Amino acid sequence: MKARSEVSVRKLSPRDAPDVGSLQEESPDTGAVGFSLHFEIHPLVAYQFFQGGFIGFGAESGQKLVGACLIRFGRCQFEGDVRPFALLNTLVVHPDYRRRGIATALFGKAVEFARARVGQGGVIWASIQQGNTGSERTARKYQRQFLGGRIVVVPMKTRSRAPRLPAGIAVREIREDEFGEVANHLNAFYRGYNLYEPFTADMLREWCAGSPFPTPARRYFLAADSRGRLLAGVGMTETYRLRTLHIVRMPQILQALNAAMRIVPPDGIIRELGLSKLWFSSGNLRVAKCLLELVRFRWHRKATVVMGWADTRSPLYGLFGVRPWTPLTRLGLVLVESPLPLGADRLIYYE
Repeated sequence: MKARSEVSVRKLSPRDAPDVGSLQEESPDTGAVGFSLHFEIHPLVAYQFFQGGFIGFGAESGQKLVGACLIRFGRCQFEGDVRPFALLNTLVVHPDYRRRGIATALFGKAVEFARARVGQGGVIWASIQQGNTGSERTARKYQRQFLGGRIVVVPMKTRSRAPRLPAGIAVREIREDEFGEVANHLNAFYRGYNLYEPFTADMLREWCAGSPFPTPARRYFLAADSRGRLLAGVGMTETYRLRTLHIVRMPQILQALNAAMRIVPPDGIIRELGLSKLWFSSGNLRVAKCLLELVRFRWHRKATVVMGWADTRSPLYGLFGVRPWTPLTRLGLVLVESPLPLGADRLIYYE
């Protein structure tokens, strides 16, 4: 498949990993916040850790990789059923090769491959940072439905002082005999959310155990009361050990907010701790907030920012303490193929 005569699109192989890493570093996102990814370890190892088994397509000009798009596969809840899905992500084109139809060629090839993999009844979707007009323009050529601004990325500074836990509440890491119980809590909390991947005990155990290092890169913490009942849980990924975000551009309003809140360090390098798989039982929002605050404290010497994702209609949004001046990043969700549209009344899961 060609995007103009001098650029060809092909499936990526493991040998392309260093070039994909270089491409990411040299190609800042064109959304409202311009950033590039810088890998701390081999890019292929990092991608496998973040995405599990994935397929990628690259655009090549001569011997140079000038664009890429990755696809992650799984099974997710969608309008009351569990269906196979393909998430198209990491669509990137080198700045010197933009506006040549390369993104469209990559996205089209990825959609074609995903369609064959998930089959009839499957779901194909993508997420795009608000303001990334090039990617939005590309995705809209294939979209069935577009939801703008529903998903927000919330950056929270780590904190240097330990929070005070409610009386009788203890926080600890998950135990071997609790994976099944926690999976049940997660599935109950996200019942009815579109795009949520239901968990089993083995899946959660594998998620916690996976690491490209001799030490864990993921941890799962629980808050329990004096009787041992689990009230809230949160997973975290030490993303900063695999890659860092280098901010190259921010709108003036975000620059002003950052001057006051200092979320982006002076050197523009964000060392991120990623949150995921948050849940809390009925009436325990305060416990969940304290659990989150404790995470922010425990990693304050290693990470600069704790990053959370949420649907703006979800109770998780309230957990992050968003204020009118919080410097959010908004994501648009592009539904490319599905048997039904996304229902407006259903919440969306994203991480």
